Amino acid sequence: MVRWMMVGTALVFSGCALIQGSASGIPLQITVVDSATAQFIPVAKVRHAEEKSLRDVDHTTGQWTDSMVVLPDGSLLEFKKGMQVELEVSAPGYETRAVVHEMRARKNSLIVSLEKIDVGNIDDFEEPVIQFGRDKPID
Repeated sequence: MVRWMMVGTALVFSGCALIQGSASGIPLQITVVDSATAQFIPVAKVRHAEEKSLRDVDHTTGQWTDSMVVLPDGSLLEFKKGMQVELEVSAPGYETRAVVHEMRARKNSLIVSLEKIDVGNIDDFEEPVIQFGRDKPID
């Protein structure tokens, strides 16, 4: 049986909270951009240091905004003035970046730039040789 119910501003579905914001927390907005081109990264993820799940940025703007996170024990951590918020920002093909922001009463907006991972020349890659017990090396 599927159960839906409103708890404050949280929509609860089968014991999992889907949070859409809160009137008591201060909103934090993060825009994730490529450091070389300054274009937003639509596939970036944001994660609070104490949270287990990754949160997607908006794929049309490259922004993530929320005023709280759900901790692994199910409790809510609301962003308050003076609080240090530790976040990890990542995207496929980019280096993960840790960000610490001290919350203010308003205008908590950050631009986080990620650098692409240099994979080098793919032609220099050599496939590993995997031998099995029945294989005999050729001399």
